[in-house]
Amino acid sequence: MEPKATTQMRIIFSIVSFFHLLPSLMAAASSSNNINYITAVFGFGDSTIDTGNNNYLATDTRADHPPYGVDFPFHIPTGRFSNGKLPIDFLVSSLALKESLPPYLDPRLTDEDLLTGASFGSAGSGLDPLTAQSSNVLKYQLSYQDYLLQNLEAAIQQQNNDSIAYNVKLQLLASRLETQVLQGSKVAYYNVYNPMEDFIYNPNKYGFKQTLKGCCGTGLVEVGITCNVTTPICSDRSEYVFWDAVHPSLKTYRYLAEVAILTVISHVLGH
Repeated sequence: MEPKATTQMRIIFSIVSFFHLLPSLMAAASSSNNINYITAVFGFGDSTIDTGNNNYLATDTRADHPPYGVDFPFHIPTGRFSNGKLPIDFLVSSLALKESLPPYLDPRLTDEDLLTGASFGSAGSGLDPLTAQSSNVLKYQLSYQDYLLQNLEAAIQQQNNDSIAYNVKLQLLASRLETQVLQGSKVAYYNVYNPMEDFIYNPNKYGFKQTLKGCCGTGLVEVGITCNVTTPICSDRSEYVFWDAVHPSLKTYRYLAEVAILTVISHVLGH
């Protein structure tokens, strides 16, 4: 019998936002003659990927204080902009790599830890380098919320149109990168827009009751330092699509992670 060929993979989640792996995926991979498995996960992006890097940066864009992390193991505010884990945490756990993805800047991170991945995400960063360099990231976010409240319907519609157009281009780019530019690599597109839209317009399917505001404070402007230990939070966080005025809740992120396992991981493993 010929020895089985083994392909090791490292998966990178990039700046476009984005998880228990389904046993069928690993079983299918292990039963073939070519065993494909993912050995590391590295994340690059904004607050949806940042697992605590901003804790070690001179920035006000932070989530290292209560009530952030209220549903994280041991109720620790780790710097994640949610009440619990992020999708990328569920991903590495599903792949049996580690329970959660550590931030690269954590001084406790070892070389051995780095072999299975880390997050390079930083809340407040963006595609434009000037975004990350700006010292007024939080101020911009709050001003933006004021604008949305005053021009809500028109602003959201325009944002949605822009998101759809951007996602179409991104999907085409991912396909082109995989087939023409980065041959031999796997480039997976993950559509987060459609699941989020379904949560908002069909909340009963998922057990949600509040889709228009976050759990923290009024749910309209509180984010980062304005969602803090003195801010009241909702009594049942599982009913909310959003945790604060910007970021999804743990329950929402868990659903998004499940979708990613069925799409992104399936594509990477060739199923």
